[in-house]
Amino acid sequence: MSCRDLADLDTFSKSDPIVHVYLKEGNAKDYSLKGKTETINNNLNPDFTKNFTLSYYFEKQQHVKFEVYDVDATELEHIGSCEVTLA
Repeated sequence: MSCRDLADLDTFSKSDPIVHVYLKEGNAKDYSLKGKTETINNNLNPDFTKNFTLSYYFEKQQHVKFEVYDVDATELEHIGSCEVTLA
């Protein structure tokens, strides 16, 4: 996954992005966390190296959500998100 032109949410340095990957299958109400990338320090165009393997089920709708955060000492600041459907 590559991010382009991430918002810089830090005042004295560049953002430290991390991506959380969520999956919602079928008629489930909520997403479940499937994993997180590594944090890339001080980078607005990170090249994440962590891969995720999700099982694909024919004729079953699966919703995948990517949430991008800026990691700070005490909190995660939301940068953006993307949702896609596997079907």
